[in-house]
Amino acid sequence: MVLSFLNGKWYCLGCFEEERIALLHLKENIKFPNGISLPSWVDYETKAGCCHWQCVQCSNTTGRVIQLDLDDTRHQRLGDWYFNASLFLHFQELKNLSLVWNGIAGWGENEGHERISGLKKLQVLDFSSNNHDIKDSDVLSVLELYALNDLVELDFSDNEIVNFNTSKELRHLSQLERLFLDNSPLNANFLQSIGVMISLKILSLYSYGIRGTLPNQEELDLSYNEFVGILPSCLGNMTSLRLIELSENNLSGNIVLSPLFKITSVEYLSLSNNNFQVPNSFESIFFNHSNIRFIFLDNNKVITKTETRNWVPNFQLEVLSLSNCHLTLPNFLHYQTDLRLLDLSNNNIGGNFPNWLLENNTRHGEFYLGENAFT
Repeated sequence: MVLSFLNGKWYCLGCFEEERIALLHLKENIKFPNGISLPSWVDYETKAGCCHWQCVQCSNTTGRVIQLDLDDTRHQRLGDWYFNASLFLHFQELKNLSLVWNGIAGWGENEGHERISGLKKLQVLDFSSNNHDIKDSDVLSVLELYALNDLVELDFSDNEIVNFNTSKELRHLSQLERLFLDNSPLNANFLQSIGVMISLKILSLYSYGIRGTLPNQEELDLSYNEFVGILPSCLGNMTSLRLIELSENNLSGNIVLSPLFKITSVEYLSLSNNNFQVPNSFESIFFNHSNIRFIFLDNNKVITKTETRNWVPNFQLEVLSLSNCHLTLPNFLHYQTDLRLLDLSNNNIGGNFPNWLLENNTRHGEFYLGENAFT
């Protein structure tokens, strides 16, 4: 390694020998056919050093490896990968580790107790899209996630996780803010753990369901599930939500009577393609919502409710999508001046064409009024 002094600071060139050797052992463990994986990882010293190798990022000040992006480095035809997890222990300052799409089914035997849990500075771990039958005894218990005290983001999406003992693995991650478990079936223990993860801000469970209370959560995506019935009341306790994505389900009930009415922090609301009852008076839904900017309510059922003609909303929308809802033209649109996308198509709305919508909203990018009955 070479030290350089520039602009009053020391900078490191090259990389540590122990980390270079660990990377070469990792490459050997990957066993890509014909040696074509990670071609820049070579078994001889270069001026640039391993910090300039493909998929490797080092700190400018310490020269230590801080990021490894090992996505799709092992060919699928090699089958399941049981690799040497202890190799990562040589990267003392590793903050970001991505192992996406490598067919990982577990770790090799007799490689020490700590393994990944020894990476005390790890902040981001992406383990998505790996083996389709991950056993907790093979992978998750070895990871010992509860020991990764600095972990901020964890992604286990697209894995068939079996018996994920989240009560042990997740509830002690006091810094965790982003958790992605899309397309991953989970057992009941999961819900018990999520409730105590007070730092969690983003939870993504695409194609999965959750019933729980996460008071600090900012984003909730439960789209493309098969949920039937009304929304659970506990949703109203998630008072920090900024994004709510519930589209493509079979949810029903009057929105005014749902817990969504209580979440005034929401900025993005998508309920498209459900069976909700939506009053034609937006005043009854969004009277206290001053933050909302994006509303998607396509393909729901609008019900008639008396509308206050002089109601001036506290919000300015950028997107309003209400196609195929069989509604009348909402009066509150007279007070909207910042619309970028408006979709009122397929509603059989009659009366004069609303030229004022174009005149009031000069920043329109998309404007859909087809399949109506305007004169």
